Amino acid sequence: MSDASADRALAVAAARGEPGARAALFAALAPRLVREVLAPILRDAAAVEDALAESFAVVFTRLPQVAAGEVMPYVAEIARNKALDRRRRMASEGRLKEAFAHELARQERFEPGPDAELAAAEAREAAKARVELVLAELNPRYAEAIRRRLLREEPRERCADAMGVKLGTFDVLFFRACKQFRAAYVERYGEEGLPT
Repeated sequence: MSDASADRALAVAAARGEPGARAALFAALAPRLVREVLAPILRDAAAVEDALAESFAVVFTRLPQVAAGEVMPYVAEIARNKALDRRRRMASEGRLKEAFAHELARQERFEPGPDAELAAAEAREAAKARVELVLAELNPRYAEAIRRRLLREEPRERCADAMGVKLGTFDVLFFRACKQFRAAYVERYGEEGLPT
């Protein structure tokens, strides 16, 4: 039996709700999806793992459609979309983290002298104040998402749980929060201190 025929048989069994069929479908498709679709796009083991889980969450809600056609191309398209979404979110999150780090570093630049420690502490407080002023202008949900994910560095899953939303919903919320933060920061302080 070819891979395509075997995949289809597993998808049909899973769509019928046969015991163990979902696990067998996952075991058959996951290694190929990681190797051929997810890893080339994401190149980060944790991101690949998350995208794989998100992909199969969708696949398992669409088993009748998956079983009705060519299984691997259908599932690969779902995985590709999830990987591209995750890469965009990672890029946005990375830019904002870099912006926070850059702003803190910029505020800490000072001439060495007898009051160096005091100047460094004041610079850190000034940077925190700028970030807090911008966060105060945001939608409260956006501000909470940024505080949890970037300032406290909570895992995405914990952030979603604490905010009472699904993981995918949190990712969308966080992405929008990053965009709004950047726009509000630039409006208040200009481009200086933010990476392009």
